[in-house]
Amino acid sequence: MTEIVQQLPTAATCLAQLAADLATLSKEDLQFMSEGMELDQTLPPVEAVKKHLAEHPARLPQFMGLLIRDISYGKLLEPFEIVEGDLFFKKHADELVKCLGTTRAYCCFAGLRYLRSGERGAKSFYAPLEGEEAPTDPLPDEKVVDLLAKKLGAELITVGSLLVRDEVKATQDAQLRACKAEKELKDARLKWTKTQERMAAEAQRGKDKAAQVAAGEVGKADEAKLQKVERERDEAKSEHLKVTAELKAAKERLKEIEDCGGATPESLQAIKDSYARHAAEQVQHEVSEVVRPWLAKLIKAEAEQAELARLEKVTTELLEKTKAAVLEQDILQRWELNRERALPALGRQLEEMDRLMAMVLSPSPELVRAHATLREEVMKCRQALKPSEALGGVTAAMMAGVRSAPDDALPGLISAIEKLVDAKVIDGKEGDALRRFIAGEKSLRNDKKAAKTSTRQKLSSALHAGKPVDIFVDAYNFMHTVHQHFQKLQMESKYHKGKFSFGPEARAHLAKLVSRIYSLDANARVLLFLDGANHESLSPYKGVKFVLPTIKKTGEGQADAEIVHYLAHNARKDALVISVSNDGQVQTVSNYHLSPGEFARFLEDMG
Repeated sequence: MTEIVQQLPTAATCLAQLAADLATLSKEDLQFMSEGMELDQTLPPVEAVKKHLAEHPARLPQFMGLLIRDISYGKLLEPFEIVEGDLFFKKHADELVKCLGTTRAYCCFAGLRYLRSGERGAKSFYAPLEGEEAPTDPLPDEKVVDLLAKKLGAELITVGSLLVRDEVKATQDAQLRACKAEKELKDARLKWTKTQERMAAEAQRGKDKAAQVAAGEVGKADEAKLQKVERERDEAKSEHLKVTAELKAAKERLKEIEDCGGATPESLQAIKDSYARHAAEQVQHEVSEVVRPWLAKLIKAEAEQAELARLEKVTTELLEKTKAAVLEQDILQRWELNRERALPALGRQLEEMDRLMAMVLSPSPELVRAHATLREEVMKCRQALKPSEALGGVTAAMMAGVRSAPDDALPGLISAIEKLVDAKVIDGKEGDALRRFIAGEKSLRNDKKAAKTSTRQKLSSALHAGKPVDIFVDAYNFMHTVHQHFQKLQMESKYHKGKFSFGPEARAHLAKLVSRIYSLDANARVLLFLDGANHESLSPYKGVKFVLPTIKKTGEGQADAEIVHYLAHNARKDALVISVSNDGQVQTVSNYHLSPGEFARFLEDMG
C-alpha cells in the first residue's frame, strides 16, 4: 500500500483530515463511536479526538478504522477489508486515491491495516512526515463513490486476486459466506472492545466522583495540613540557610586553622591549662619544713598592717612628718612581709616625695635629711632584691615541704593559706593549688593508714585469688578525670563549641587499659558504661564490654543511671562489685567504689 501513495502527508495534515471527516457524522454516530474511549468529556467529540490524537499520534489508524465503518465512503473499503490478495487492491488503487484524495486515502489505508493486522500492522505502515498542516481533501462525490463501489462489488471474487484457479460457483459462494462471517466476527470483537472500554470509563468516572466527594469532605483538613507543611517547609528553608552560613563560616575557620598548623587558640589554651595543672601536681613534692615558721612570721606581720591603713588617712599637709615617722619605724620589717610588693610602693612614695620637695620653696633641714635617707634606703632595697623572681617560686617552696609536715599540722596550714590569700600575699590560683595539694596529701595518708581494709586492697586480693569481680566504670567520667592517659586524645565537641569530648581512639585506649585485669583474673569482667550510642565494638577484649544506655537515653547522667540499674539487677551475686565514678548517687548505692584517679593508680601499679 505504501507504494501507491507517492507523496506522504504530514501527521498534522492526517489529523486535520480525520477531524474534517468526523465532523460529517451525526451526533448519534459520534457519541456511539466515542463511548468507552479515554477522551476528555468536557470537550465536544471532534475536539476531544483531536486532543487525544495530539497526545497519542500513533493511535490515528485505530480511529480511522472506526470511522470507515460509519462514514459514507466506507463502502469503497469494505472489499479490501475482506479480500487478502494484493492484486485486487493494486488494480483499483489509483481509482481509490483519485476518488478519496491523497491524504484521505493514506489515512484509510492505515485504518484498513489496523482492521486487518491490528496495531502492529498499522504501526509498520503509518509513518507520516513531520511538518506543518496542509490543505485537506474535500469529501468525495456520492455518485462517484456509488459507481466505484458497484464496480468493486462486481469484481469481488476474481481468480487473479485470490490466486484460486477453480472458478466454480460453489467456491464463490463459500468465499462470500466466509468473508461475511469474518466481517461479522470482526464487528462483534470491535463492539465488545468498545463495550469494555465504555464500562471501564464508567467505573473510572464513578471512582473520580467518589474521590471528589471524599476530597470535598476532607478539603478543609487537607488545607490546614498543607498550610502547616508549608510553614514547616519555610522554617526548614530558613534553618537550611542558617546552617549553610554556619557551615561556610566553619569551613573558613577550618581553613584558617589548617593554615596555622591545625591548632586553635581554644585548644592551645586548653593544653596550656593542662600543663599548668600537671606542673602544679609535680611541684607538690618539693616543699620544705622551713615554710611553716615563715608563714607564722608573715601572719604576724600582716596583723601590723593596720598601722599602714591609719597612716594612709593622714592629710597631705602632714605627709612629710608621716614619711619621717615611717622612716623612724623598722621599714625592713614591712619589706620582710612582702618584698616584691613593697618595693614598687616605696618607689611610688619616693616619686611623690620628689614632687612635693620640688613644690616646697624652703624645705626644712629635717625634711631634706628624711628625703635623702628614704632615697638611700630605696636604692639599697633595689640592689638587694631580685624583682624578676616570680612570685610562684614562693608557692613552689611552700608546697615542697608539705610531705614532711606532721599530720596534725595539715589543718593549720590550710587556715594559714586562706589568711595569706585574704591579705593578697599570694593570689587566688596559688592558694587553690596549695589547698588542693594539702587535701590530696591528707587523703593519701589516710589511704595508707587504711590500706589493709581499703576498697583497693579488697580488689587486689580478689583478683590475685581468682575470685569473681565486677568493675562498673563510667567511661567518659574516667577519661575526663585521668588526664595523663587521655589529654592527647580529647577533641572539641561537634555540638557544643568550647567543650571537649572523646572519640573512637580514646574508647579503644580505655578498653586496652582495663583489658589487663582479665589476664590477671579470668573470673573478672570490666563493664564500660557510655553516654550515648557511639561505639565501635561492644566486646573489644575478653572480660571487657561497652554498655550503651537503656534506662536514660538522652540528656546528662545516662551512664550513671545505667550503673545504678546494673548494681541493682545485673551484678553477679557471688562477685565483688566495685563502681568507678565521681557521681554521688553511684557512690551512695555502691557497697564499694573507687574514684577515677584511684582506679588509674591501681592500673598503673599493675604494670
